[in-house]
Amino acid sequence: MKNNVKEKEIGIVVLNYKNFHETIECVKSILLQKDVFFNIVIVDNGSSNESYDELFTQFKNNDKIHIIKSDINLGYAKGNNLGISYLRNKGIENIFIANSDLLFKSPYVLKQIIEAYEPGIGLINPIICNPDGQIDQRVSYKKKFLYLRMLKKFLEWYFGKTISFSKGSHNDSKVEYVKEITGTQTDRYIVAGSGFMLTGDFFAEYMGLYPGTFLYYEEWATIILLHKASLKTKVAETDPIIHKGGASTPKNVRTMTKERRKICFNSWKSIFLLAIGYQNKKR
Repeated sequence: MKNNVKEKEIGIVVLNYKNFHETIECVKSILLQKDVFFNIVIVDNGSSNESYDELFTQFKNNDKIHIIKSDINLGYAKGNNLGISYLRNKGIENIFIANSDLLFKSPYVLKQIIEAYEPGIGLINPIICNPDGQIDQRVSYKKKFLYLRMLKKFLEWYFGKTISFSKGSHNDSKVEYVKEITGTQTDRYIVAGSGFMLTGDFFAEYMGLYPGTFLYYEEWATIILLHKASLKTKVAETDPIIHKGGASTPKNVRTMTKERRKICFNSWKSIFLLAIGYQNKKR
């Protein structure tokens, strides 16, 4: 990337589903960002309430914000891809995917994320903290035997049992192990699902997020895309973003409803196909 205006330009996609109060608070915190050129796209993902009207009324006079309405709930990946497509058509290279319950407490986070870019990096994570100050959950997998590691983790979830290949073997994806890791990752991938930036290097390879999942395992799918394109992830040492709903996802998916478990399983089947053959490459 050259040292010009585009280097400091970033697009932000915020996916809204029903909870427009939260989305408005998130977007207002993004609007306070300094020393960076940015555009925000809010995607109302098939909300059955007054979300779109409230969002439009709130931001209709702000030329930094564009609002897209989807008539149906497309799920996480496809919903975000609507916003990504809009921003990419404007020529924006760097796109931050933000959960609607994020709060940007520092005005320099986006600037810090962009400045963390290095060639070959496909995804940059900021520092995201839960309301109690603890680092928000990250998904992490070592590159070596990546697909086997993911299969092992899925089988552990599905059967509700820990699988150990050898005595005392380290659980590679254990959250506590990756919380303090920062910098460019050479031997593993790290994705903070609540907020991350996809770089121009990523979009040189792909049109957007893998569209096969609906709500779960999006981080896994993104890691596979990065792996296929030989791109790295980085955890930038930014000022912290607050994830209000941090750690709210149930750790044991077996306690979830039958419908949600079905979504999980279908998402897994989808990323299994991604791993063995689907490319999602730009044509």
